[in-house]
Amino acid sequence: TDLGKVSTDISLKQDDEHNTMKYKGHITSTEFDIGKFVDAEDVVGKISLNADIDGRGFKLTNLNAKLNGIVNSVDLNKYNYKNINVLGNFTNKLFDGSLNIKEENIDLDFSGTVDFSEKLPKFDFVSDIRKINLSKLLLVNNRKNATISSHVMIKFKGDNLDNAIGNIVLDNSVYAEDTSI
Repeated sequence: TDLGKVSTDISLKQDDEHNTMKYKGHITSTEFDIGKFVDAEDVVGKISLNADIDGRGFKLTNLNAKLNGIVNSVDLNKYNYKNINVLGNFTNKLFDGSLNIKEENIDLDFSGTVDFSEKLPKFDFVSDIRKINLSKLLLVNNRKNATISSHVMIKFKGDNLDNAIGNIVLDNSVYAEDTSI
């Protein structure tokens, strides 16, 4: 399609109760523009993956799907992430599950929930961050080669320091600039 290449072995059924489609099976995509497909182009772009999926809905507002597989690459916030193992549920702007990412600029394990379904996002997760290059991931733009590593436990609600309520615990944390961790 114009959105990219998708190969599937999926059964589709109409879900009259939720006015959408149910799906279950295996999906492989190459450079598929998922952002355009789910109407979230400001956050996500193209994705290449190989995964089993079981769910319903195709928009962020009605999506309810379990995904188990490998995301070979995905564009998020203008950075192309690679080598992501994912097992989780995506429901109405909420992710609950685990991720493992190992590539040149990011190496981490994540387990928990990220919820963007309300005005203020909620975070409840544990992450072992072996390395994140904040500069290369375009998370900071005023630092050269800024990297961090840490064991992180987060349970809070908010989208900036002024309205954040909850706890953030960082253990064994290292921050460096212009050097390797």
